[in-house]
Amino acid sequence: MAENNSTPARSRHAGNPSSLSSSANVGTVYLLHFEPPYRHAGHYVGFVEGGRAAVRDRLERHLSGNGSRLVEVVSAAGCVVKLARIWRHRDRHFERGLKKRHGFHSIRELCPICRELARIVPEGRTQ
Repeated sequence: MAENNSTPARSRHAGNPSSLSSSANVGTVYLLHFEPPYRHAGHYVGFVEGGRAAVRDRLERHLSGNGSRLVEVVSAAGCVVKLARIWRHRDRHFERGLKKRHGFHSIRELCPICRELARIVPEGRTQ
């Protein structure tokens, strides 16, 4: 009798997100930094299939008002939007994991711009 191998890759790997099937969409996760922060938002995490060129195209779409609503509002409010960091060869699971990090400091710790600002001006002190 033939063995049934029709189990979807997702269910086989559901307990271990690091062992994704080869059919998982791999791309680039990127971190945008807002200066100054807009109300509660100082960062945006996104995903795009592809590499650096795809990130550049996506950032242009964000800034032209054809991306996320948050980036559109932040940009319209006069905040500067900077590409702070990219993680290549990642998937949407990695992006969601970053977005689920709780607390003001969790994403700031991953942002090289925020880390540099914290080094120059320690928290609790003004410039």
